[in-house]
Amino acid sequence: MAEPARSFHQPHERVTQLHRVGVSEETIKTAVLRGFVARSSCTSFDPPSYPGTVQWAQTHRALRMLAVAQDWTPTDAHNYSRIISPDAKIAITVATGDENTGIESEAEPRTKHKKGTETTLAVETNVKLDEQLTLWPAPKVVQDQKPTISAQTLWIVLITTTQEEIRYELSRPKGQDEQGRVVSWYDRIIFDPIEIESIPSGKNDDDDDDDGDAGVYVPVERI
Repeated sequence: MAEPARSFHQPHERVTQLHRVGVSEETIKTAVLRGFVARSSCTSFDPPSYPGTVQWAQTHRALRMLAVAQDWTPTDAHNYSRIISPDAKIAITVATGDENTGIESEAEPRTKHKKGTETTLAVETNVKLDEQLTLWPAPKVVQDQKPTISAQTLWIVLITTTQEEIRYELSRPKGQDEQGRVVSWYDRIIFDPIEIESIPSGKNDDDDDDDGDAGVYVPVERI
Protein backbone atom coordinates (compact mmCIF):
# COMPACT_ATOMS: atom_id res chain seq x y z
CA MET A 1 0.00 0.00 0.00
CA ALA A 2 1.33 3.44 -0.95
CA GLU A 3 2.39 5.67 1.89
CA PRO A 4 -0.17 8.46 2.43
CA ALA A 5 0.75 12.10 2.09
CA ARG A 6 2.05 14.04 5.06
CA SER A 7 -0.62 16.64 5.87
CA PHE A 8 0.07 19.95 7.60
CA HIS A 9 -3.09 21.76 8.67
CA GLN A 10 -2.38 23.48 11.98
CA PRO A 11 -1.13 27.09 11.75
CA HIS A 12 2.27 26.35 13.29
CA GLU A 13 2.71 23.39 10.93
CA ARG A 14 1.88 25.55 7.91
CA VAL A 15 4.37 28.21 8.98
CA THR A 16 7.16 25.67 9.27
CA GLN A 17 6.43 23.98 5.95
CA LEU A 18 5.89 27.22 4.04
CA HIS A 19 9.23 28.45 5.35
CA ARG A 20 10.80 25.38 3.75
CA VAL A 21 9.17 26.22 0.44
CA GLY A 22 10.01 29.90 0.72
CA VAL A 23 6.55 31.39 0.23
CA SER A 24 4.12 32.95 2.70
CA GLU A 25 0.57 31.91 3.49
CA GLU A 26 -0.59 35.44 2.75
CA THR A 27 0.88 35.26 -0.76
CA ILE A 28 -0.97 32.02 -1.54
CA LYS A 29 -4.26 33.23 -0.02
CA THR A 30 -4.15 36.56 -1.83
CA ALA A 31 -3.48 34.87 -5.18
CA VAL A 32 -6.38 32.46 -4.62
CA LEU A 33 -8.72 35.32 -3.69
CA ARG A 34 -7.79 37.38 -6.73
CA GLY A 35 -8.38 34.40 -8.98
CA PHE A 36 -11.81 33.85 -7.44
CA VAL A 37 -12.80 37.51 -7.75
CA ALA A 38 -11.95 37.38 -11.46
CA ARG A 39 -14.03 34.21 -11.84
CA SER A 40 -16.99 35.65 -9.95
CA SER A 41 -17.18 38.61 -12.33
CA CYS A 42 -18.20 36.23 -15.14
CA THR A 43 -21.83 35.89 -16.20
CA SER A 44 -23.99 33.44 -18.12
CA PHE A 45 -23.10 35.35 -21.29
CA ASP A 46 -19.49 34.14 -21.09
CA PRO A 47 -18.46 30.89 -22.81
CA PRO A 48 -18.71 27.96 -20.35
CA SER A 49 -14.95 27.44 -20.19
CA TYR A 50 -14.08 31.10 -19.60
CA PRO A 51 -14.65 31.45 -15.82
CA GLY A 52 -12.26 28.59 -15.05
CA THR A 53 -9.73 29.90 -17.53
CA VAL A 54 -9.81 33.42 -16.12
CA GLN A 55 -9.58 32.10 -12.55
CA TRP A 56 -6.52 30.02 -13.47
CA ALA A 57 -4.89 32.93 -15.29
CA GLN A 58 -5.58 35.52 -12.61
CA THR A 59 -4.41 33.22 -9.82
CA HIS A 60 -1.16 32.76 -11.71
CA ARG A 61 -0.93 36.50 -12.37
CA ALA A 62 -1.41 37.40 -8.72
CA LEU A 63 1.01 34.70 -7.57
CA ARG A 64 3.64 36.08 -9.93
CA MET A 65 3.09 39.72 -8.98
CA LEU A 66 3.38 38.91 -5.30
CA ALA A 67 6.28 36.47 -5.61
CA VAL A 68 8.57 38.68 -7.68
CA ALA A 69 8.87 40.96 -4.65
CA GLN A 70 10.60 38.00 -2.94
CA ASP A 71 12.84 37.46 -5.99
CA TRP A 72 10.87 34.57 -7.47
CA THR A 73 10.89 34.39 -11.28
CA PRO A 74 7.83 33.79 -13.52
CA THR A 75 8.34 31.43 -16.43
CA ASP A 76 6.26 29.91 -19.23
CA ALA A 77 9.06 27.72 -20.58
CA HIS A 78 7.69 24.82 -22.66
CA ASN A 79 4.24 26.44 -22.33
CA TYR A 80 4.17 25.48 -18.63
CA SER A 81 3.31 28.41 -16.36
CA ARG A 82 4.95 28.51 -12.95
CA ILE A 83 7.17 30.58 -10.67
CA ILE A 84 10.73 29.65 -9.76
CA SER A 85 12.36 30.28 -6.38
CA PRO A 86 15.40 32.56 -6.09
CA ASP A 87 17.75 29.55 -5.79
CA ALA A 88 15.91 27.80 -8.68
CA LYS A 89 15.30 24.72 -6.53
CA ILE A 90 11.50 25.03 -6.30
CA ALA A 91 8.74 25.62 -8.86
CA ILE A 92 5.09 26.41 -8.06
CA THR A 93 2.14 26.13 -10.44
CA VAL A 94 -1.66 26.27 -10.14
CA ALA A 95 -4.35 23.64 -10.84
CA THR A 96 -7.92 22.75 -9.93
CA GLY A 97 -8.47 19.87 -7.56
CA ASP A 98 -11.42 17.60 -6.90
CA GLU A 99 -13.78 17.53 -3.91
CA ASN A 100 -11.04 16.19 -1.60
CA THR A 101 -8.93 19.32 -2.02
CA GLY A 102 -8.27 21.24 1.18
CA ILE A 103 -9.63 18.48 3.43
CA GLU A 104 -7.74 16.18 5.79
CA SER A 105 -9.04 12.72 4.96
CA GLU A 106 -7.92 9.28 3.87
CA ALA A 107 -8.91 10.11 0.30
CA GLU A 108 -6.23 12.28 -1.24
CA PRO A 109 -7.17 14.96 -3.75
CA ARG A 110 -6.66 14.64 -7.49
CA THR A 111 -6.20 17.28 -10.13
CA LYS A 112 -9.51 17.70 -11.92
CA HIS A 113 -7.99 17.52 -15.39
CA LYS A 114 -5.21 15.48 -16.90
CA LYS A 115 -1.82 17.14 -17.13
CA GLY A 116 0.70 17.37 -19.94
CA THR A 117 4.23 16.18 -20.48
CA GLU A 118 5.85 18.95 -18.46
CA THR A 119 3.86 18.05 -15.34
CA THR A 120 4.75 14.39 -15.82
CA LEU A 121 8.45 15.25 -16.08
CA ALA A 122 8.21 17.45 -12.99
CA VAL A 123 6.46 14.73 -10.97
CA GLU A 124 9.10 12.22 -12.05
CA THR A 125 11.75 14.69 -10.87
CA ASN A 126 10.01 14.95 -7.48
CA VAL A 127 10.22 11.18 -7.14
CA LYS A 128 13.91 11.10 -8.08
CA LEU A 129 14.78 13.94 -5.70
CA ASP A 130 12.85 12.31 -2.86
CA GLU A 131 14.67 9.02 -3.45
CA GLN A 132 18.02 10.82 -3.42
CA LEU A 133 17.21 12.50 -0.12
CA THR A 134 16.18 9.15 1.33
CA LEU A 135 19.03 7.00 0.06
CA TRP A 136 22.04 9.29 -0.32
CA PRO A 137 23.38 12.46 1.27
CA ALA A 138 22.87 15.64 -0.73
CA PRO A 139 25.66 16.24 -3.26
CA LYS A 140 28.08 19.09 -2.74
CA VAL A 141 27.15 22.22 -4.68
CA VAL A 142 29.68 24.67 -6.02
CA GLN A 143 29.12 28.11 -4.54
CA ASP A 144 26.82 30.33 -6.67
CA GLN A 145 25.99 27.37 -8.93
CA LYS A 146 22.31 27.28 -9.89
CA PRO A 147 20.59 23.89 -10.01
CA THR A 148 19.28 22.74 -13.38
CA ILE A 149 15.56 22.63 -14.20
CA SER A 150 15.73 18.86 -13.82
CA ALA A 151 16.59 19.35 -10.14
CA GLN A 152 13.57 21.51 -9.30
CA THR A 153 10.94 20.33 -6.86
CA LEU A 154 7.40 21.03 -8.07
CA TRP A 155 4.61 22.23 -5.77
CA ILE A 156 1.02 22.82 -6.89
CA VAL A 157 -1.47 25.35 -5.55
CA LEU A 158 -4.55 23.12 -5.71
CA ILE A 159 -7.94 24.86 -5.64
CA THR A 160 -11.57 23.80 -5.56
CA THR A 161 -14.61 26.07 -5.29
CA THR A 162 -18.05 25.18 -3.98
CA GLN A 163 -21.14 27.30 -3.40
CA GLU A 164 -20.06 27.96 0.18
CA GLU A 165 -16.28 28.10 0.18
CA ILE A 166 -12.92 28.01 -1.57
CA ARG A 167 -10.68 25.17 -0.41
CA TYR A 168 -7.03 25.15 -1.32
CA GLU A 169 -3.66 23.70 -0.46
CA LEU A 170 -0.01 23.83 -1.53
CA SER A 171 1.07 20.26 -2.22
CA ARG A 172 4.06 18.33 -3.57
CA PRO A 173 2.95 15.74 -6.16
CA LYS A 174 4.16 12.15 -6.16
CA GLY A 175 2.20 10.17 -8.74
CA GLN A 176 -0.26 10.29 -11.63
CA ASP A 177 -2.92 7.96 -12.98
CA GLU A 178 -3.16 6.61 -16.53
CA GLN A 179 -5.04 9.73 -17.62
CA GLY A 180 -2.26 11.99 -16.37
CA ARG A 181 -4.10 13.37 -13.35
CA VAL A 182 -1.99 13.89 -10.23
CA VAL A 183 -3.42 11.47 -7.67
CA SER A 184 -0.84 11.16 -4.88
CA TRP A 185 1.32 13.54 -2.90
CA TYR A 186 4.36 13.66 -0.64
CA ASP A 187 3.28 16.72 1.35
CA ARG A 188 0.03 18.66 1.63
CA ILE A 189 -0.01 22.11 3.26
CA ILE A 190 -3.73 22.58 3.85
CA PHE A 191 -5.11 26.08 4.41
CA ASP A 192 -8.27 27.19 6.16
CA PRO A 193 -11.18 27.44 3.71
CA ILE A 194 -12.37 30.87 2.61
CA GLU A 195 -16.11 31.43 2.98
CA ILE A 196 -17.65 32.84 -0.19
CA GLU A 197 -19.94 35.16 1.76
CA SER A 198 -16.91 36.79 3.36
CA ILE A 199 -15.67 37.98 -0.05
CA PRO A 200 -17.20 41.27 -1.27
CA SER A 201 -19.14 40.81 -4.55
CA GLY A 202 -18.10 37.18 -4.60
CA LYS A 203 -21.29 35.66 -5.94
CA ASN A 204 -23.27 35.70 -9.19
CA ASP A 205 -26.73 34.34 -8.46
CA ASP A 206 -27.75 34.05 -12.12
CA ASP A 207 -25.06 31.55 -13.14
CA ASP A 208 -24.71 27.77 -13.00
CA ASP A 209 -21.70 25.50 -12.53
CA ASP A 210 -20.25 23.74 -15.57
CA ASP A 211 -20.68 20.34 -13.93
CA GLY A 212 -24.38 20.93 -13.33
CA ASP A 213 -24.13 20.73 -9.54
CA ALA A 214 -27.10 22.43 -7.92
CA GLY A 215 -26.36 25.79 -6.40
CA VAL A 216 -22.87 26.44 -7.77
CA TYR A 217 -23.10 29.84 -9.24
CA VAL A 218 -20.87 30.25 -12.32
CA PRO A 219 -20.44 28.21 -15.50
CA VAL A 220 -16.87 26.97 -15.34
CA GLU A 221 -14.46 24.50 -16.79
CA ARG A 222 -12.37 24.51 -13.68
CA ILE A 223 -8.65 25.14 -13.93
